Amino acid sequence: KLGLQSAALANREKPQPPIVQTDDGIFERTRTGLVPLKDPTTGEPLKPKGVDKPLTEFQGKSAGYGSRAQASHDTLQDLEEKINVTGLATKRAIQNLPGIGGVAGAIGNVMLSPEQQRVEQAQRDFVNSVLRQESGAAISPSEFDNATKQYFPAPGDSKDVTNQKRRNRELAIEGFERSAGKQGGEPIRRLREEGA
Repeated sequence: KLGLQSAALANREKPQPPIVQTDDGIFERTRTGLVPLKDPTTGEPLKPKGVDKPLTEFQGKSAGYGSRAQASHDTLQDLEEKINVTGLATKRAIQNLPGIGGVAGAIGNVMLSPEQQRVEQAQRDFVNSVLRQESGAAISPSEFDNATKQYFPAPGDSKDVTNQKRRNRELAIEGFERSAGKQGGEPIRRLREEGA
C-alpha cells in the first residue's frame, strides 16, 4: 500500500513539459492552460511539421470515394425503410436476363417510384466507391451483385441482418476516413455530421 502511494506521489510531482504539440498546433503550458505559440514573423499559430502537407494520391482518392459513400449512405438511411426493396430486387433480376435484360431493366426502372430510383442510385454509387477503391479496375457484374448483397437490405432480411448491413456500410466509410488522413477525412466527417 505504501508503495502505491509513493508511486502516485512521484507521478504527481513530475514536471509537465512546457511545450505541448498536437495535430491542432504547438502550445505552451501555463498556469491558466495551453497557450498557442505564434510564428514571430507572421504572427500565425505554429503547427507541427507535415500538418499542411498536400494529400497523397491515395488519401485524395479515399477522401473522394469516402465522401461519395457517406452521401449515398445518408440517402439510404433516409429512404430504405420507406420503400419496398422487393421492387428493386425484381428490377435487378429482370435486367440480368440474357438477351432482353437491358430493355426489361429500362421498363422496370419506369415502374420504380422516385424514392426507389434514388435508393438504387445511392446503392450503385456506394458500391462503385467501395469497389473502385479496393481494386481500381472495372467492376464485374458478379462483384457488383455480391457487394449489393453485402451492404443493402434484400427481401426477407430480418431487422438484425438489415442493421448488420447498415453497419457494414458504416465500417467501409470509417475505412475511407482513416485512409484519407486527418485532413482528407474532414469532408467525410462533415457530411456524416450534417446527415446525423
